Amino acid sequence: MNIQIDNTGFINKGAELMLNAIVSEFSDNSEVNFVFNGVATYKEKASLGLLSIVSLQRFRFNFHKIFPQNRFRNTGIEFIENINVLFDAGGFHIGDQWISDKTLKEDIDKKINYYKKYKRIGAKLIFLSQAAGPFEKELSKYYFKELFKLVDLFIARDKTSYEACKKVVGDDVKLKLFPDFTNLYSPQKPQRDLTYYENKVCLIPNSKMLTHTSKEKKLKYQLFLNTLLQECKRNSIDLFFLNHEGAGDMHIIEDLNKTFNLPVLSSLNANDVKYVIGKSKFVISSRFHGVVSGLCQNVPTFCTSWSHKYEELMNDYKMNGVIDFLNIDKSVSDIIHLLQKEDELNDIVENLKLKSSVEKEKTQQMWMLVKNTI
Repeated sequence: MNIQIDNTGFINKGAELMLNAIVSEFSDNSEVNFVFNGVATYKEKASLGLLSIVSLQRFRFNFHKIFPQNRFRNTGIEFIENINVLFDAGGFHIGDQWISDKTLKEDIDKKINYYKKYKRIGAKLIFLSQAAGPFEKELSKYYFKELFKLVDLFIARDKTSYEACKKVVGDDVKLKLFPDFTNLYSPQKPQRDLTYYENKVCLIPNSKMLTHTSKEKKLKYQLFLNTLLQECKRNSIDLFFLNHEGAGDMHIIEDLNKTFNLPVLSSLNANDVKYVIGKSKFVISSRFHGVVSGLCQNVPTFCTSWSHKYEELMNDYKMNGVIDFLNIDKSVSDIIHLLQKEDELNDIVENLKLKSSVEKEKTQQMWMLVKNTI
């Protein structure tokens, strides 16, 4: 069975973590080949045993059929015509936010035609758990309606996304609700020695807090980080930066480190990022999968939010951990207070052990449904 994976990759750690989680889930099935559709180096694809997708169809004739198929597969290539299943694992790419004033119906139809191509060859189309919506704009509503006609399964990642989808397509058996599936992925111990960062506070910034929020929230977020670091320093709290994504997040870290000069972990792969988070004493994350990786490994985790997906995630784990960074003094004071109360931190850990086991069981149910569908 050839399974193509779309909208993941190595460009950011969240996408890479989803890719790792998918491959890991099928690791004991030798009949499954994964075909990666995206940008990656040969080394990155080889690290997970991923094949590359290619099409040699010209004038309705598939030229690859005149050659032995194994010859191509042995060189890391698979053809579109041989795809049995397409997984879309984009974390959040469907809804009003992705429709601009310049978006045309022709742009939407082009996307729909991409999926129709796979349906014509008989491939199953499954959208793994992801955020979606809202669908108030006509083009986003049109896109989801047409897309849903083609899918065999569409899995919303949170209740808000589920209700937004349900509002468009109704109570359909193809629409399901399951949590983010990276919670089942257990990271391997990194080759690099990272023990220095264990049992410290891990701070994960997010450039989207500056680009996807109002001017007031942008300024308050920056002031919140400055105030938090000042108070951590004043209270001798060990803290380090983890660059969960790339240049945008690193720019925030570099700006703050002009004043605070804290340790920085960057350029780790997704496995090592999740491992480091799991060994932390406390996580303050503005990146969604940074939050997931903390909560599912029973690490007390707080977050800032630029989207409903953060509030929904905290609700799933029964955590009152969304930081009101507009109220800087109180939010910083609450965090410092908690970090100095070992008994309260231990209570959170015990709570998370119960909730994370429930969320992981839901993900196991999701994979059972997916495997039955394909």
